[in-house]
Amino acid sequence: MTDRKNQHFVPRCALKPFSLSGEGRAINTHLIETQRAISNASLKNQCARDYFYGADLEVETALGDLEGQYARIVKLLSAGNDLSADDQEWLRLFVLVQNRRTEGAIADLGAMQERLKSEIFKHHEDQKPPPLTHHELVAMSMSAGLGSHDLARDLKFIVLRNQTNDDFITSDDPAIFTNKFHFEKKLHGGFGVISSGAIYALPLTPKLVALFFDIGVYTISIPRGTKFVDVTLAADVAAINHLQCISANKNLYFSDWEKRSTILEAANLAKLVRSQVKHEVETMVRASGVTGEAFRKGSADEEKQAESALVRASFLSRQPSTWPSFLKYRPKPTTFSNGTTIGHVRKEEWLRGEHRQTGRARTAFRPAAATAPSPPPAG
Repeated sequence: MTDRKNQHFVPRCALKPFSLSGEGRAINTHLIETQRAISNASLKNQCARDYFYGADLEVETALGDLEGQYARIVKLLSAGNDLSADDQEWLRLFVLVQNRRTEGAIADLGAMQERLKSEIFKHHEDQKPPPLTHHELVAMSMSAGLGSHDLARDLKFIVLRNQTNDDFITSDDPAIFTNKFHFEKKLHGGFGVISSGAIYALPLTPKLVALFFDIGVYTISIPRGTKFVDVTLAADVAAINHLQCISANKNLYFSDWEKRSTILEAANLAKLVRSQVKHEVETMVRASGVTGEAFRKGSADEEKQAESALVRASFLSRQPSTWPSFLKYRPKPTTFSNGTTIGHVRKEEWLRGEHRQTGRARTAFRPAAATAPSPPPAG
């Protein structure tokens, strides 16, 4: 069992294209906290912990199957091949799972759980439950990643192809989830996978990035008959790398050692964004004189005396300071809202809570298209 002890939360197949000569043995690393670059660090030891997913190897084995599909798909895209509908779904599933399987994602979930419990039991500290274990948090986070696959199947898939002299970089938290629409329209609260304007991005190689985006809100000029979109501006490459700089937990990874000063500059520019609060927890008391279930922000005394209260917790994604120029808004974005905290969503039926049924977690690492083919929406 010792050969499976070192378990990666960013798989080696995802780091290999950024390694020295693409061989998967050594990789250039930028340590964010100490602002130090290390040339050709051992890739084997990056983004890994002993039995991160458990000693029984069940999750590790299942992830290995998914990673095998991912490595095959990256080879296809690197050779300039478009993907079948099934392979697009495999890649989508990989991105969604990768977004929730990292050390940083698990730490964020644990921190939010503790903030939530502290708020709920702040007047009854003796009743506060103990912290969840690492493996409980892993199971919770991975389940959320799997369960989001059906909900993200309407997001448009393209591959950004870097035609500049600069490279895409990656990190120890490489699968980006963000929302330009939410930030620029100054919408209240957080956002999730069902939100209008959702964006997922994952660097595949120094020259390729997989992008999934809400086609009802954004428009990108896509050549007919292909999923490849050429990126010709260095500023757009920098904007995509900026997402890695603000998402990374501890390390950035890059292929060209001669560009280490550029990586340092990009990391420093992201410092202010990285300092943003990542969780929001608030308690609301019942609003008197209002018909139905209505809540409002109450004073400390009102919260303490209330017979019941509503405690809401949400992740707050970091807001980028720049966006790629090719990501533009549609003249009339398609979005649905009923004024509640669910916010703006991509499908009207999701306002009625129907996403809770369609977003069930899968029992195996395989896309829906592999068992019941139904290609993503055209357009």
